[in-house]
Parts: sequence; structure tokens; C-alpha cells
Amino acid sequence: MRRLFIVGIFVCLTCIYAEELYSSVAKLQAKFQQLKNDGTRLHLKRLITQQEKRLENIKRFAATLEELSGEEIRDPTFSVNHPINAFRFIRNHSLVFNTTVTELLQEIRLYEKGRVKIHKMLNNVTKLGLSELKGTIRGILLIQQIYNLSITDMANGYFNKLKAEPLTAAECKDIMVWSLLDGHHDSTEAWYHMSLEKIEKKNDLTITKRQLLLGAASASALIKDFKLVVKWYSKLVELDPRNRYHKYRLRKLQKRAYAQVDRPAKNNTVESNVEKKMFMDACQGKVPRLLEAIPKHLYCEFFTNGDHPYLMIQPARRELISQDPLIEKFHNIISKKTILNLRNKYVDKIKRSLVISNYQVATEQKSPNLAEFTHPKRTCQTTRVPAESEHAIRKMQTFIEAVTSLQKSSFETFSISNYGVGGQFYCHHDYYKSNNTVDNRIAAFLLYMSDVESGGGTAFPEIQEVIFPEMGAGIIWYHLKPNLTVNPNSKHCGCPIVVGDKWMGVIQIRHFNNEFSKPCPLEKDAITWT
Repeated sequence: MRRLFIVGIFVCLTCIYAEELYSSVAKLQAKFQQLKNDGTRLHLKRLITQQEKRLENIKRFAATLEELSGEEIRDPTFSVNHPINAFRFIRNHSLVFNTTVTELLQEIRLYEKGRVKIHKMLNNVTKLGLSELKGTIRGILLIQQIYNLSITDMANGYFNKLKAEPLTAAECKDIMVWSLLDGHHDSTEAWYHMSLEKIEKKNDLTITKRQLLLGAASASALIKDFKLVVKWYSKLVELDPRNRYHKYRLRKLQKRAYAQVDRPAKNNTVESNVEKKMFMDACQGKVPRLLEAIPKHLYCEFFTNGDHPYLMIQPARRELISQDPLIEKFHNIISKKTILNLRNKYVDKIKRSLVISNYQVATEQKSPNLAEFTHPKRTCQTTRVPAESEHAIRKMQTFIEAVTSLQKSSFETFSISNYGVGGQFYCHHDYYKSNNTVDNRIAAFLLYMSDVESGGGTAFPEIQEVIFPEMGAGIIWYHLKPNLTVNPNSKHCGCPIVVGDKWMGVIQIRHFNNEFSKPCPLEKDAITWT
């Protein structure tokens, strides 16, 4: 009965939770808060404690009945001829026996009733699937890779000097396994040694050496790398030389490894490696600009855009980041209170962000040629908010129109995004990949809706520039040159978040309706928008 009860709990706990959490820190935080306020686990713990007490009572009553039944048999001198013995025999098998049996049956009924109640409660307990664990570990591995963090520091809880509780040996083993499954062999070895060190030197009892090696061997077998499986099983045999099963498995695996053909290495082109290094350097801020090295054409100012009426009373705080592509940063665009209201209102509506495989020019609507899918290098959740439904967005659109002279009628729908664990957006261009430039995207406005403790910058790797989130600030950049040809320097990336909760909003801007506000220049090769 106990075995069935335990199996039932295990089946319930391994159910997959449908909603994705790892790609949105805000949803993850909301779920954490829900669990803190939810008394289900505490009530469940009390019920299990009651069940344990009932089980102890059942054992005690059973022992009493056994003693009552066996006392006379065990004593060869016992005889009912003696009045005291007769009294004791009759009392034990009448009053005591009946009382014990009655209490035993009552405890069994309560035990069964409580078991059913526990099963019902388990169905309401929050259950997260392995996909959540996989996504979170991938985020951690990405953080380590992009920011070149020390795995030793990470295992001890330090992410860019921001402290958390150290990882256990079992947690290091889980990261090692997923690292191996994703093909990161260097970090696999490092996480293996961290787990092993915690077991050997820090007396970590969350996992044994045998479990660690078996986990590594199982993961290696899943990716059909039998030479690697042999490596782990060799260590198992060294750990337990008398284990005949491990020796037998090692011999079988050695034969399969001998017959295995080496896999070709991943074909990383020089261009992809250079781009990756540029992305890493930009996210790490490895090219800081000294004050005296800043070009004289980059500056900060109170900006009125030719005495625009909207900006006369309160000029925009404008910072020129780059001329090619043109990147402008505007500070204090919207109040923190307004941003928090927007976040709280739409946090339940955000869904996993999609990427488009085939760009279409003239429409945002879905078409048969427009395929959208989730991408492991875009870990965030997004929702669109029409300007008609929010006064704050309409006001922001008016501000963008005032500082850029781009018409509001060319603005796409405002989208709000929240990034997940190690949340990133891979390097990309925002313009539509098509020869038709009649209504292509020419610019983007990005509003930072939160501060981020570490990481999460917007990087432009071609010009080695990174802009870090500042709540209430926004940046505007142009994807195309004034002659509407592609500007390759507009490629940008969302750097992975190390620690923090990143919110942002985006408005893409089309060329249509901006023919007079942003006319084509007389110079064919002009790069500066006017």
C-alpha cells in the first residue's frame, strides 16, 4: 500500500506544466510569489505527517494483536485451569482485542481517506516540466560563454560578483548533463570537476561519485558518443573495480566505440567566429571609450528639433551614440510609474516570442509564406499593445514623431517584451529581407522598461557599441541608409541577462508616409539622416 502511494506521488510530480516560465523572468517571479502565498504545500506536509502517525498506530495495533494471539502459545506452562490465566485469556481476547481491532480499523479507514485527499491535493501542486529546467540551464551556459565567467565562481554562487547560494554537487551534475547534450564538451568537463570537488572536498551528500559518472555516461549514450561513454565507464570501473556489471558494460561499449566513425567537427566559418567574438566583446564592453577618445561629433544636448512645438516647453534630453548607423538615446521619456502600470497590466498577456523565417514587406498580417517559430536564441515573451488602448503609448508616439520627424501613421504596433533566464536576442537586422523597398522598415524605437543589475545591453557588434538598459530611456536607430539601401552596421543583438529582470518596448517604423519628412538625399552615398 505504501509503495502504491509513493508511486502515485511520483507520477503526479512528473506531470508537465504547460506554461513556459524560463523565457520570462516576470512570470517566473509571479509563480514564485504564488507558491510563497500558497498554503497547499504546508497543508500537504501536515497531511503526510498525520498519515505517518496513523501508520505508526496501525503498526502498534498490529503488534498488540500479535502479542495477544501468541502469548499463550509461546508459554508452555500457560493453562486456563488457573482462574487468573482464564481471566487474562478472556480479557485479552474480548475487551482488549475488540478495542484494538476497532481502533485499528478506524485508523485504516482514516489512512485510506487521507491518502485519497493527498492525491487530490497533489493535482493542484505546481508542477514544472523538464523543458523549463533545460531552458534555464541553457541560459546559465550562455551567460558563462558570452561573459567568459569562471565556472568555479558560478558554482560558488557568484555571477559577476552578484552572490547567491552555492550550487550543490547534484545541481552541478545537472548542468554538466545538459551541457553535454548541447555539445559543450569543454564546459561539461569543468562542471564535472566542480561536482566531483564538492563531493570529495566539501562532503556534499546530494549525490555520489557513482551517480555523477552514471549521469555523464547516460547523457553521452543519448548523443551516441560511445567513445565518451567508455571514458565515463572506465572511471566507474576505477571507482569500483569489483563491480562485474560495470566491467561487462565497459567491454561491450569498447567494441561499439571501436566501430564508431568519428563525427566531423562543426563547420564554423571564419565569418561566424568573427561575428561571435564581436558580439561577446560588445556585450562585455571590452572597447570602452575614454573621454578624450570620443569623436567630437558625438555629444549630449537639450533637443528641440528645429523648435518643434511639442519640445519647446520640455526639450528632449538627447545623446548621440553613433553616426553610422545613426543611433540616438533619449533620457526620461516616460515615468517609472507609467512603465510599472503597463508592465503589471500586460504581464499575463505576454507569450513566447517568435521569429519570422520569410520576411514580407507590405504587411504585418500572417500569410501562407510567413512562417513563425520559437528560436532558442530569442528567449523572451512578448505581446502587442495597440496605441488606441493606452494613452501612454499615444503620448510616446507623439514624442517619437517630434524628435525624428517620422510620421505616426508609419509606426507599427507597440510591443512589450520580458526576457527570461539568460535572456537574449541573437544578432539580426530588423529590415525586411526583400528587394522591394517601397515600405521597408527604416528605423526602430526601443524603450527600456526596467533597469538590469548585470548584462542585458543592446549591442551593435559592427561598431563595437553597447547600450545598457536605463528605465525610462529609449534609443532610436536607422536600419537603412538615406538612399534606402541596407546599412550593415545596423545589425544588433540583445546581450544575455546575467542578473535581473529586463523589460523593453519596441516600435518599428516604416518608410511609407515619410517621403517628405525623410526625403532621399542628393548625395548617392550619404549615410547621415537629416
